[in-house]
Amino acid sequence: MRQAGKTLSRWTTKIGETTIGGQPPTFDDIDTDPDTLKKFADVIFEDDTDKRWHPKVRELLVMTLLLRYDQFVDVLMSHPFAKLVEGIFDDTPQDRFTCSAVRDNLFISRVDQALEKTCGQDRDSMFRSWISEARKAFLSRNAPGLPIETFPLYGGDGKGFMMDTRCFTDHFNALASTAQANHMELQQQRHTLNDIRNALTTESKITNSFIVERLFNIEKSVRRLETHMIGEAAKPSPVPSKGIIRFSISSKSLPKYASLADVTTAFFVDDYRAGYAFDTKSQSWNELDSQGKKSLRNKFATIKRAVRMVLLHADCYPVVDENHPSQYKDVIKGIVTPAEKRLREALGFDDDKTLSIYKLEKELKQPAAKELGKSLKLPDNTPDDARKFFNSSLGLILVNQILYRLDPEPSSIFRI
Repeated sequence: MRQAGKTLSRWTTKIGETTIGGQPPTFDDIDTDPDTLKKFADVIFEDDTDKRWHPKVRELLVMTLLLRYDQFVDVLMSHPFAKLVEGIFDDTPQDRFTCSAVRDNLFISRVDQALEKTCGQDRDSMFRSWISEARKAFLSRNAPGLPIETFPLYGGDGKGFMMDTRCFTDHFNALASTAQANHMELQQQRHTLNDIRNALTTESKITNSFIVERLFNIEKSVRRLETHMIGEAAKPSPVPSKGIIRFSISSKSLPKYASLADVTTAFFVDDYRAGYAFDTKSQSWNELDSQGKKSLRNKFATIKRAVRMVLLHADCYPVVDENHPSQYKDVIKGIVTPAEKRLREALGFDDDKTLSIYKLEKELKQPAAKELGKSLKLPDNTPDDARKFFNSSLGLILVNQILYRLDPEPSSIFRI
């Protein structure tokens, strides 16, 4: 069965009756902090609390991510509607710009969040080291079965690896034939260039001045086209801090009828407040029609009211532990799950029915629910900015503060 699978995957190089290739790299092939890589894999599968994914399957999927990450990014960058936007960079100006399709991709954003939780400030260099070592391990394990044209795709650190060179005989013969053909072509091109040079040096001054005038006219035409057709460069969109996902992107991962506990957990883990604030300052917001803006604004308002009602029944406000940021999601679930249960009891909902934000929104229109929301208070450890946010209309004060950090010009602060 394994040999048949290799054949279907086009691993056709054989030694005897055995098909060569198809050997994936493992965590043991990684030399750069393999323990951190294992923690990264645990964060990627942090929602798999029931252990449905076998550890070997997790390992295979994470190593496949390292092998194919750049190819996946290249596919996103080739999207016909992708745009060049302002990116996030530290000391490398050549990385100043990035692709909008890559920045807005939910999978890429989740990978960035997992790297930030496990690697901290060294996330970029460590991730590139993992990719390089995974590719080298893949090449070392499968070199006899790989086409030689694919060798540059897998990089390496220059240390090399050992293998039987007889498998390259056909490639060397093809290279020799190509070199001979190129040599003949170069000889022909050399003769042609010599003829052109002689013609240029023996032509009259009138011919030379004619050529110069033509080139000058072409340059003027190109400048006119550049001035009238290209126009001014578009003003770059504001750049969010590392790890912030736009609300219009992150909210798509919520199921349509998610429970209040799941919605509240996503609100804090994905930082819906900062994501919504950045959404309203992005170029895509300006491209939305009035109905699209209204729909996104109403969705955020509904989620905000639902999260507030859950916090009114919570024992404490979820705060990030700087020493253990990867445990933040579990801390939130431990707070909001019993809070949702108290809210259900207060509103008289059955335990076996899911209480979604839409059911709660309908219930909040009742006089009794309105009075309940006014009589309760947020937990005592609620930060001042969060208290102002949940006690104001759509969190106007905090959203303006977040927007001010993104763009300090007063005229650009978003107003609801």
